[in-house]
Amino acid sequence: MPSFSEMSWSLAATSVFFVLMGVQPPVITSLKHKNMICDKLEECACGFPTGEGVNLTALASTTLILNDTESKVVFYFNPCTAAFGPCPNNSVICMVDDNSTKPLNLGSKGGSSFSSQGVFGPVFINYNEGDLATEIQLDCTEYAQNTTLVFNENYNRFEPSLEVKYHLLLQSPEACFKPVEGYYSSNVVREGISSGALFLIIMIVLWLAYILIGSVANHLISGATGWEMIPHYEFWRNLPTMLMDGVKFVANGCKPPPSYDQI
Repeated sequence: MPSFSEMSWSLAATSVFFVLMGVQPPVITSLKHKNMICDKLEECACGFPTGEGVNLTALASTTLILNDTESKVVFYFNPCTAAFGPCPNNSVICMVDDNSTKPLNLGSKGGSSFSSQGVFGPVFINYNEGDLATEIQLDCTEYAQNTTLVFNENYNRFEPSLEVKYHLLLQSPEACFKPVEGYYSSNVVREGISSGALFLIIMIVLWLAYILIGSVANHLISGATGWEMIPHYEFWRNLPTMLMDGVKFVANGCKPPPSYDQI
């Protein structure tokens, strides 16, 4: 019958075994990612901790125009740099109204912020200029050839509101999720190595170093040969038995086996 000390060693070995077996790379489709934020990387790019995000830098040379004849306003927008046209200097989005003598700046370069509903929801670019707010939803149109700027029909732009906020929709293949190098370089390990895999690699290297250095030391100091050169050889030889005892101990509700006196 195993002694209490042997059972302690068995339980410890079993715990280490299950901890190592339980370390797995994170699964990016887990529901825990639904609340992740798309962190701003550049003026027109954001990234999730999964390494994917939205990068609109391909639109840097394009100024999008939304001409709404019904409300007689025209929007000019460039997500990455100052918009061409009548917009003021350093303005990335502005609005021209027939009733106004000059363009209205809705957002300046460097003033963008990103919001999202996790990796499964849409991403928004937000601008605030004084009392004016603009929210642009990014819509992935993977097979479209052109990029368009329209009103976001999920909101009624004619409904009275205490807040002056414009809701627009950017439809573009550039709005689709893709690997974002800026996020990879600063936040996650390259080549897809997760923290769990990195931990296992470190543990294996340390274990091999322990075996090699310990074997050399036992041979030079104690004159050990063969299997006896392995450090703590008796422990490693009995490890399978201790693991089995540990599993039985846990399966028994962590209760010690009955002694002869109890029987």
